Amino acid sequence: MRLFFLLCSGLALLAITTCGVGHIQQESAERRSTQFQRIQDGRAYSEFLRGRYAALTNDPEQAASFYAAAAKSEPYDKDLLERATFTSLIAADVPTAILTAQNAPEEARSDTALPKLVLAVDAISHGRSRRAAALLEQSTRSRFNNLIANSLRAWAIYDTNGLEAGLEELEEPASDLPLIAGLSGVTKGMMELRAGDRDAALATFETMWKDGFRLASTTDMQARLLAAKGQREDAIELLTKFGTRIGQNAAIESTRRALIDGQTPQIEGFTVQHGSAMSVYTAAAALAAQTDSDLAGVYFALALHLDNDLHVARTLWADRLDDADRRDKAISILQDVPESSVFYSTARGQLAWALRRQGHNEEALQTASDALATTADRNLKIQLGDLFRSLGDLEQAEQVFTEIIDQDMSAGKKDWRLYYARGAIREKRDNWTNAEQDLLIALDLAPRQPALLNYLGYSWIDRGEQLERSLDMIQTAVDLRPNAGFIVDSLGWAHYRLGDFEKATEHLERAVYLSPGDATLNDHLGDAYWQVGRRTEAKFQWARVLRIDPDYEHAETVLEKLEDGLAQTDGHMVQTGTPR
Repeated sequence: MRLFFLLCSGLALLAITTCGVGHIQQESAERRSTQFQRIQDGRAYSEFLRGRYAALTNDPEQAASFYAAAAKSEPYDKDLLERATFTSLIAADVPTAILTAQNAPEEARSDTALPKLVLAVDAISHGRSRRAAALLEQSTRSRFNNLIANSLRAWAIYDTNGLEAGLEELEEPASDLPLIAGLSGVTKGMMELRAGDRDAALATFETMWKDGFRLASTTDMQARLLAAKGQREDAIELLTKFGTRIGQNAAIESTRRALIDGQTPQIEGFTVQHGSAMSVYTAAAALAAQTDSDLAGVYFALALHLDNDLHVARTLWADRLDDADRRDKAISILQDVPESSVFYSTARGQLAWALRRQGHNEEALQTASDALATTADRNLKIQLGDLFRSLGDLEQAEQVFTEIIDQDMSAGKKDWRLYYARGAIREKRDNWTNAEQDLLIALDLAPRQPALLNYLGYSWIDRGEQLERSLDMIQTAVDLRPNAGFIVDSLGWAHYRLGDFEKATEHLERAVYLSPGDATLNDHLGDAYWQVGRRTEAKFQWARVLRIDPDYEHAETVLEKLEDGLAQTDGHMVQTGTPR
């Protein structure tokens, strides 16, 4: 009996103990779970902050890595998912952007813009158009991404259901920007061409041209279609107009030269992936035209994921990267343009300049010279001439520009920019007679170019010549570009050289306001202050010149002025700058 009691008591005690242990274990597990979550939250926040700092310090590769880690720790955070995808694309790391989007829960992905677009682009690149169409079925809060998504969804539906279904899906985007407004035209014309309806495609491209939407790729295709119909002269005229009115383009010039030489350029077949890439590229080019940042690189990266041979995207992307001080990445992208590409010369010229801005001067010149040895590309020769000029080799620069001008004359054309460039070089080489002749030819060809009006007017005033005409020219330049500090400075300096110091001070103060970091402008303002009796302010401006640029070309003169004012120099005729 007692044994039974003891057994029962033992069992009861065991039960109580077990219950207590279970309760304790549950509380411990909850605490561990809470602690783990706090650690995870802390880790995610830490990664987020590190990513944020990297983004702010222009280090997108590090930002992408940290944001990706933060998104992995907080998979349901939509903002982190967007940031991680965005920074991976900015860093040109498309695989990581795709992986980040793929690993996110559907619940997190459903209301995002860029992650869904990335997955759709990847689906199209692998021929999974139905998957892409499903991903892009719902619009998002991002108007720009919706614009691209609409074109991609139209391509996906075209691929699965045919031309009519694809065109029905295509919407006309509402925008004041011609490149955006014409995006549906690009997609429509490319779809028609892909479907074999050349007449419809030609009509679409012609409508785009008439409406002012003049993209190099569609104009090139329009010319090829015209030539295929036997309208060779019309095609040549169209391409010539593009070069004159819009600007030089390697693909346009290649087709134009082929037509002039009697060839009929092929209308090559292309895939849905290529057509989709063109739609993304067009939107990216529109964005790049509106900003100096590298934001458009997100979409250039996606376009190249769809079509790795779309080398025009590399050249535009590199421009944006260069402007954003990401020259190592720009150089890397430009080096991927093969010699077989019509954009090879363009890319080599850009590469040379990127190397120049990195301080690799010899490598820059060698890059341009090597490329020039394999091509007679006019634009590359211009790049080389500019390189020589920027490096101070004015003799070589003048020789290159003279060669191009002579070639142009043989072809019956004149380019004001070349005469302007050579005139500026000759002026710096103290050959004013020939410099003035070049600048006047340029002015006759382009009478309302602000930089040219400013340069020639400034040069005349600095020489004490054509004073009234010069002042009118510079005033016209200011009217055309009222917020250009260096041109407003020229107007002020013109009044200074004419002895009207009060008016000079007024304009020079505005010039420094517009361009506060320009040493020459601050120097000019200091001189003007001195002449109107504002001596303390004059010395402040001169001191500021040396803080802005310790290696300023007139640093010795500035030091003399800080010591003695203008009295021990040549007075108000001091020239502290050079014509721009």
